Amino acid sequence: MSQFTTTDDGDIAITSNNFTVEENEKVLTRQRLLQSLRTFLGEWFLDNSIGVGYFQFIFQKGTPPTLINDLFKNEIINTQGVVELSTFQPLDLNSGTRVLSLDFDVLTLDGVLNIAESVP
Repeated sequence: MSQFTTTDDGDIAITSNNFTVEENEKVLTRQRLLQSLRTFLGEWFLDNSIGVGYFQFIFQKGTPPTLINDLFKNEIINTQGVVELSTFQPLDLNSGTRVLSLDFDVLTLDGVLNIAESVP
């Protein structure tokens, strides 16, 4: 399978005024993971079930950390190309900057993939 290549910021990569296409399954799985983790639940009008429940759960005061961890784990496991969630470090929330850091490893069909990502 192939899809447009995206930059680290999630924008479609354009080279010499042309879209670039990615076919490496490990890279595609990384792109899909970052896209799904950066999407708010209900944000995409064509499918309101896609995304993480940031407004519904994560941004709510008093949400248990175990529920937040489970939300992210479910999103990761249900991403196309992910075979298994190998490791998942406890979420690190910097309350001063309000940045949530994720660090996990997944097993894909092409090997292990590490994601260390900050979600503002």
